[in-house]
Amino acid sequence: MSKLIRLLFIISIFILGGCASVVASTGIDGNWEGKLMINPEMGLRLVINITGSEGEDTVITMDSPDQGAYGIPMQIDFISSDSLNVAVPQLMLKYKGKLEGDSIKGDFSQGTLNLPLDLKPKTH
Repeated sequence: MSKLIRLLFIISIFILGGCASVVASTGIDGNWEGKLMINPEMGLRLVINITGSEGEDTVITMDSPDQGAYGIPMQIDFISSDSLNVAVPQLMLKYKGKLEGDSIKGDFSQGTLNLPLDLKPKTH
């Protein structure tokens, strides 16, 4: 009986270990899009592109398709597998967000403007 319990314990460690590594490897890499609501009638689409968040070569850029702006480099103040804090100092722009389920819930600020900005994985 004790051999069976040990075997089940070892199997459960491998299963749980495998699940943990899958979660850790997915992180927040990818293209995330959201709509910044300037007022009830006007929204501005923003896309944050994250590559390499699990390594040293992390690159984050921002697109503003409605303004025809793409590939704006973002300064990384903090990044982890579930959170980011990035900025574009020249534009006095900051974004701070945390992965919650299938979206990044966060806050966008530019100058004195502070607005919520939630991002979902970009579909196209």
